[in-house]
Amino acid sequence: MTANTPVVKPISQIQLAAGSVMTIPNINWQEFELILQELGEKRAAKIAYSNNTLKIMVPLPEHEISKDLISDVIKILLKKQVKSINLSHQLLLKRKVQQELNLMLAFIFKIIKK
Repeated sequence: MTANTPVVKPISQIQLAAGSVMTIPNINWQEFELILQELGEKRAAKIAYSNNTLKIMVPLPEHEISKDLISDVIKILLKKQVKSINLSHQLLLKRKVQQELNLMLAFIFKIIKK
């Protein structure tokens, strides 16, 4: 009987192709925070963590273009209502502004789907 030896490799050395998704189960919160620290802020991969499962996704280039377009439109539309917009961090918006934002996003997604 041979024992399996786990492969230990820094997560930052893992390369995923655009459109790929990797799921890693049994990750606790401390491990998740260490992974975020290792990967840093400037990364192409999107990270999601829920129920002790880490999901690493690399979006396709066309998704990034849509995201940037939507981000720019939202910044323009909200400029009058919110003085300092930084969409890389969570925004705390008043309920009215959030409702208006939801309506704008619905309109934008209708345009993009056509």
